[in-house]
Amino acid sequence: MTVNPIVAAIDGSAEALRAVEWAVSEAVLRDAPLRIVSATELPPRMAPRKDTHGGPSTVAEVVTAERDRALTEAAERATAIDPDLLVSTDVLPGSVAQAVTDSGAGASMLVVGS
Repeated sequence: MTVNPIVAAIDGSAEALRAVEWAVSEAVLRDAPLRIVSATELPPRMAPRKDTHGGPSTVAEVVTAERDRALTEAAERATAIDPDLLVSTDVLPGSVAQAVTDSGAGASMLVVGS
């Protein structure tokens, strides 16, 4: 029998990490995998540059790097709490509100911070 995952949506905040901790306990309780997701919506003028010839980081690059760092930190926190828990991370495309809402489709639970 396949168990639907617990989905934790994060934004890099301390509240999001507390939500991940809570989601870990729910995933363990339900013997479910944990899927940690994050979305970053960039206005069209802040799209990542296409060339990779160095130079200063753009706002889009900084925002994207921060999102990726937050996902890594959240996954590390989850596996530190329970090393046997199956944890995955995903970057969600599109608008943040819609992407997070959609990520909960088919999940056992959608967990967000305050």
